[in-house]
Amino acid sequence: MKNSILRKVLATALSAVTLLCTGFTTSGQFVGTSVPVSAAQVYGDFEYNVNNDNTVTITKYTSNGGDVVIPNTIDGKSVTSIGSSAFFGCTGLTSITIPDSVTSIGYAAFSDCTGLTSINIPNSVTLISYNAFLGCSNLTSVNIPNSVTSILYHAFLGCSSLTSVNIPNSVNLIGEGAFYDCIGLTSVNISDNVTSISNHAFSGCRGLKNVNIPNSVTEIGWRAFNDCIGLTDVYYAGDESEWHNVKIDINNDPLENAIIHYNAAMPEKMSELSAAAESQTKPKNESKAVTVIIITALIVVAGGITGAVIFIKKKKN
Repeated sequence: MKNSILRKVLATALSAVTLLCTGFTTSGQFVGTSVPVSAAQVYGDFEYNVNNDNTVTITKYTSNGGDVVIPNTIDGKSVTSIGSSAFFGCTGLTSITIPDSVTSIGYAAFSDCTGLTSINIPNSVTLISYNAFLGCSNLTSVNIPNSVTSILYHAFLGCSSLTSVNIPNSVNLIGEGAFYDCIGLTSVNISDNVTSISNHAFSGCRGLKNVNIPNSVTEIGWRAFNDCIGLTDVYYAGDESEWHNVKIDINNDPLENAIIHYNAAMPEKMSELSAAAESQTKPKNESKAVTVIIITALIVVAGGITGAVIFIKKKKN
């Protein structure tokens, strides 16, 4: 028994090392970047490798941060990948411009960039890899384009300032814990091509109120919505019978206790609608206040006139 457990532990450790070193999943699917064929070279504030397909992978950023622009070419070669841990722990990074030549964002590429507030991912990117933006605690908005097919595990874990996420129709995989502990997240729109919501995908998103789930989803993993204590409304594209056929794993109580809106989609731009409603209410309140002031003024004027008439009459008498 002990030998069996030891073998399992060793096998798991070996799989993890293999995954990090080669970029392959246990099923053999390549999820990394192109294979480098040269030693690291330097271009400005970047170190890079030339890949076997004569493209470039940015391997390291060597400056202090601020507003950073990644070049689309280096020495005439197209920059196609942001490599593993390229910007890891760059707390001074506030914004990043990624060229539309880039197709993949590698393992932990921007992990712990706590000064990063927003990022616009170009529509050339197909892969957001493991831990890509893990711990970017001040990231408030991210644009995921309709070219991305995979958001791998822990990609946005701990992005506590992120408020909303729109997962486009191109995405077919949301990895385990992809948005784990994004406590500021209030709404999520999941694309029509997703069939499975992985374990822990939105676990710990305590501010999450609304989620849009397509009827393409057949399975919701263990603790996928665990501790989402603010979840009140689920907008499901299918009917009630389809919902009951979805395999929902244990520890998803907030999801199962929420109001399920069947054959429905989450109202678009809910925050904007709320803001619009508030702005519409404000003028009404202001007009009411103005009306009260005018009426009061008229009463005062009328009272003044009445008082003056009475005074004149008394004087005559």
